Order: sequence, then structure tokens, then C-alpha cells
Amino acid sequence: MMKRNSMDCVNTGTFLTRLKNQYQLWQFRAEGRKNLARMDARLLKDIGLTEADRLQEISKPFWKA
Repeated sequence: MMKRNSMDCVNTGTFLTRLKNQYQLWQFRAEGRKNLARMDARLLKDIGLTEADRLQEISKPFWKA
């Protein structure tokens, strides 16, 4: 049986934390793009975006910034 040291637990914890944070970021992007896709011209104008800006953003996959 292989011995584990305390650094193994820290590295695993760090990895899981980073993985969770990445997942949450992807969810945030996906939700934001979904909301952006539903906006009409008036709302886009309010936030300073054009239809071309909207189309460019919503065409990106969730993992791209």
C-alpha cells in the first residue's frame, strides 16, 4: 500500500477547488450568454452593445472568454 503524505491531500484539495471554480465560471458564462441572446434591441442599446456584438458573444462556446 502506498503511503500518502499531507501534501497529497493539499494538492487534491487545490485541484478540486480549481475544478469547482472553473465549472462555476463556465456556468456563469453560459447563463450570461443565454440572457444576452434573449435581449431585444432596446436592452442592447441600454448596455451599449450592437446586434453584431451580441451575435459575436452568443456564438462563443461556454469555455471561451
